[in-house]
Amino acid sequence: MKIMAVICEYNPFHNGHAYQLKIQKEALGCDAVLCLMSGHFVQRGEPALCDKWARAEMAISAGCDVVLELPAVYALRSAEGFADGAVSLLMALGIQGYLAFGSETAQIEQLSAVAELGLHEGFHAAVRKWLETGISYPQAYMRAAEEFLGEATAAVLNHPNDVLGVEYIRAIHRTGAGLVPAVLRREKGQHDSHVAEGGFLSATGIRRRLLEGEDVRAYMPESAHRILQRECREGRAPVF
Repeated sequence: MKIMAVICEYNPFHNGHAYQLKIQKEALGCDAVLCLMSGHFVQRGEPALCDKWARAEMAISAGCDVVLELPAVYALRSAEGFADGAVSLLMALGIQGYLAFGSETAQIEQLSAVAELGLHEGFHAAVRKWLETGISYPQAYMRAAEEFLGEATAAVLNHPNDVLGVEYIRAIHRTGAGLVPAVLRREKGQHDSHVAEGGFLSATGIRRRLLEGEDVRAYMPESAHRILQRECREGRAPVF
């Protein structure tokens, strides 16, 4: 059985997530989708909009076959720790198939090139050299990447989903997990964007609109929105 694994938060589950599950599962010819999802708390350290059971139900209702929890010890870490913990867990489970994710550039060659840099000591020496000039670690990392790969390839480090994709690929290399990275371009509803594009809006944008008392049903699958309404009505999520 060929599995498509997705590492996620679904805070909340929206149309972009449903699109990814459908399009990538079909494109990769997978038999089932496994989602490894953060629990009650998400990476930025905040409690999720809904509890983990409601968010898992949203994913199942939209086509996911299995939802497992990414323990908080990994879910609350930096991109590197988040990815490394998740990929290590998938490897321990014996998952074989694809690790599917969205990114701004969707250039697997560029993402892989940046990922492989971090596995070489020479690159880390270059980062240390730039740090000695007094710039921040992210700036030093970017300068070193430009030095090794050129500005065009290093530019993926300017995009949050690309950065996470780089860490997924690096974690696969580091752990030897039997997973093939598979990327889908995020063209609408970009990470942390508050701007709606068609029926797509980021989870951040949805949460903000909910706080402002707006109706978000246009940006969520009907089943997921119904679950959100139920959680609000029954006191397990903020009432909007």
